[in-house]
Amino acid sequence: MKKRIVWNQPVSSKGWEVQRVLDIPVEKETMIVPIDGQMTQSEMSDYLKEMSQTYYGTAFKAFALNFVRWASSSSDWQEGMNQSLGDFVSLYRSQVDKAHEKRAAENFAIIHYAGKLAVSFGVLPFSEDTIAESVQFAFDAWKDALGGKDELDYELDKLRGY
Repeated sequence: MKKRIVWNQPVSSKGWEVQRVLDIPVEKETMIVPIDGQMTQSEMSDYLKEMSQTYYGTAFKAFALNFVRWASSSSDWQEGMNQSLGDFVSLYRSQVDKAHEKRAAENFAIIHYAGKLAVSFGVLPFSEDTIAESVQFAFDAWKDALGGKDELDYELDKLRGY
């Protein structure tokens, strides 16, 4: 199973939308790991399913409103944002070697930076350290799942599966 993250890019000059897709391989045996050892993975899965039946909405409106307030309070907000995001991109890209890994690292950097902003806006009830640890954990898991393969290896594996 794969977790798919789609990042929509701005509409191109030709009028079509560009999408970047990041597939994260996930093994069903390691998707849910009960910490306390009191539940099996199946019981934990059922518990999470039951606890997430209520939809509370998304934080997009609160995030967007806070973002606009933040951006409008400074004339150089875009430069500051680009610099901060660039720092995150450098952090994640420095942890990998291959071109496709570096492209994926940029997506993790964007997630990390968005989480940092959401925490600073009060939209998320976590600390910035929690965001950093969580995104780094997901990035490390993604890197481990690659197993040293590159894009061509994955495409060849798909062809072999037919």
